[in-house]
Amino acid sequence: MRLLTWTIARRRLTVEPFGRLTKRDRAAVAAEGARLLAFVAPDADPADVAVVSAA
Repeated sequence: MRLLTWTIARRRLTVEPFGRLTKRDRAAVAAEGARLLAFVAPDADPADVAVVSAA
């Protein structure tokens, strides 16, 4: 299980993991983020999902 924070502001979703993600996990999180953003803000661009690096 991965711990993440999901923040939506101005039709943009930012996902910040608490640790490193593999490329496969990062792609899965981005895909899930695009689905979430489409549900919450149907007029948002699916490209407005950012998976940022863990601090």
